[in-house]
Amino acid sequence: MKEYEIRPKELFQQFLELSGKDIEKYFDNEDRLVIPCPACFSEENKFAFSKNGFDFVECEKCLTLYLSPRPSLSQFEQFYIESPSSEFMASVFFPTVEESRRKKIVEPRAQRILEMCKIEGLKLGNVVDVGAGSGIFLEEFQKKQPESLLFGVEPSPRFSETCRKKGFSVLEELAENAGTWKEKADLVTCFEVIEHAHNPFKFVKSLYELLKKNGMVVVTGLGCQGFDIQTLWGNSKSVTPPHHINFFSIKGFKVLFEKVGFERVEVITPGKLDVDIVLNAVKEDSSINIDRFLKILLEKDGSALEEFQNFLAKHKLSSHCWIKARKPGQ
Repeated sequence: MKEYEIRPKELFQQFLELSGKDIEKYFDNEDRLVIPCPACFSEENKFAFSKNGFDFVECEKCLTLYLSPRPSLSQFEQFYIESPSSEFMASVFFPTVEESRRKKIVEPRAQRILEMCKIEGLKLGNVVDVGAGSGIFLEEFQKKQPESLLFGVEPSPRFSETCRKKGFSVLEELAENAGTWKEKADLVTCFEVIEHAHNPFKFVKSLYELLKKNGMVVVTGLGCQGFDIQTLWGNSKSVTPPHHINFFSIKGFKVLFEKVGFERVEVITPGKLDVDIVLNAVKEDSSINIDRFLKILLEKDGSALEEFQNFLAKHKLSSHCWIKARKPGQ
């Protein structure tokens, strides 16, 4: 799998340009609050970099990277509901890449989660996907697990209606407002949402509350300790405020989920794109400086780079993170 197969260069550049214009319209510098680390709540941090008019800091205790000072929740809500960049992502970007993502990401993801559930001995009566989007994961999961009842939590009216047309029950709410489905699910899934969450503790708590006792959650998101983000840092296109504002460390993910109440928290990094993302970034922008050894490494042939990517995934050094955890029983 290559970066441009799931994130076409031209389309993503359009998205970034729209986001830059949206920042001027939807965010100001007055209504911003300094916040503690969203993972461990420590107030000890150091400045990391500024990007798009926002500051990122790095927690000195758990090394989580996060946006602070942080604009108000109301500004983010208006931005996600009204902004041209959010509309572009929903109406142009995702429809364009949906089938590629289905084949490259979603179908293998559904298979892997089913294998996890079998290992855990988890009975799959009700499955709830939070941030269900157009329902593509629910479709692929249903093909493999037709006996389960599948549900989506999705705040977008556009995507919610798409899910309903596919036959799925949808709660048209933010996860934090999904209290009517409390203790509904044996399995809760959530993909690439946690990096957007204004208050990650409240967000993860909402996932916890959706689960029955002994239920399991599987969350994916961007971590800050992966090869591509550590190498590119402020130049990383994955760091795109105001869309992405939280990048947890491995320790930060574990601490956050345990603070919420989860047990048996496990973090893995099965990423496949770190090396390709760095290669593309360096080709696109000659001003990006990487150290001498990395230059030599990135000039190696495909098999060497593939082995290096596998090394990153195996040793929790990819930025693509999966978090698996269980809700305690009686």
